[in-house]
Amino acid sequence: MKFNNALLKQKKSEYFLGLDIGSEAIKSIIFQRVILEKEKTEKIIIWGKSLEYFDKSDVFNIKDLEENIVKNTILESIKGTYQSFIQNIGRKSGIKMNSLPTLVSLPPSILKERVIIQIFERENGSTIISKKEEADIYQKVLKKIKNEIEEYFSQKFGILQEDVQFLSFTISEIKIDGYNVLNLEGFKGKNVYLKIVVAFSLKEYLKNIEKILKDLKINFKKFISKEQNIPNLFIYEGNDAIILDVGGDVSQIFLVKKGKTESVLEFESGGLDFTKKLSKVLGLNLEDARNLKHNYSDLALSEDVRKKLNEIFTEEVRNWFSDFKKALEIMSEKQKILFPSRIFIFGGGSLLPEIQEVLEEGDWEGLALVSKPEVKIIYPKDLKNI
Repeated sequence: MKFNNALLKQKKSEYFLGLDIGSEAIKSIIFQRVILEKEKTEKIIIWGKSLEYFDKSDVFNIKDLEENIVKNTILESIKGTYQSFIQNIGRKSGIKMNSLPTLVSLPPSILKERVIIQIFERENGSTIISKKEEADIYQKVLKKIKNEIEEYFSQKFGILQEDVQFLSFTISEIKIDGYNVLNLEGFKGKNVYLKIVVAFSLKEYLKNIEKILKDLKINFKKFISKEQNIPNLFIYEGNDAIILDVGGDVSQIFLVKKGKTESVLEFESGGLDFTKKLSKVLGLNLEDARNLKHNYSDLALSEDVRKKLNEIFTEEVRNWFSDFKKALEIMSEKQKILFPSRIFIFGGGSLLPEIQEVLEEGDWEGLALVSKPEVKIIYPKDLKNI
């Protein structure tokens, strides 16, 4: 897409490189954040984009990261993005690739996100909470959350607790004696309720990714978690929804109620399982199987071929839906949840028609939905201000 840069004069703007490092591929974009001062709004203009697949499907695992494959794939992706950027904006911009501040997202198998509820009981509920006491409460709660997560990872994966690195703590909801407040300072009450979104990963993974970016002379700024953006990223009617990212080998669920993230969970099943199934049944290499899957999703194949592929996908889609339901059951273990009927899906695997079909017509027995599921794929046109 081409834009007249004259329209952007006398407005503040910044250029960034975005890297989405997935489990199957790397997507990159160069985007411009434009602050429209008179309108008091901002726009995001995408000037270049590219996607590159890894040449093997298991570059990430709990023990190792195949550095050279990740490095080469990032390099190819940003080369393609920069070429697209130059074609759109022109070489006279003088903007160099390695000068762009870079924001990086990681696959949910690596960067974990959880919504954690903590209840804190004050000794004296009749006194007003001071700024110092507010800070002390937050500090104690965050320390408790860190200890719980570190202990869980240590038991599950056999790693040392100090090997877990926390990227962000975001307080999404505060209540005092059952009443919603924006902050604690200045209020009275005995019981403090905090809902906190935590993003964390293994230090070794983050260290390796940062080393790769440094070796490539990329101007890395920070890791970004999806929850920081997803609930407010696109326009939809109503405040309640299940937002589902169908990735390569992991799908991630965001339960949003009243515009706030209630829960985040992932399960190990995604679009790569369908690619591997085609590869196995038809004797294709992964690249050819992936291309065939894409043509199938784009309705670019004959009816006979589509029917054959649908038969091949039948078992995999049942397995995927079963894993999805199990993840929702885990979400509702502590309290019975009435799940929203709106389901928004994105990610490469979401384009498979079987995914949308099973969400709309599948057996939801054992899970309570408000009404029959309404499924919508999220496309770029649905994103705000882009």
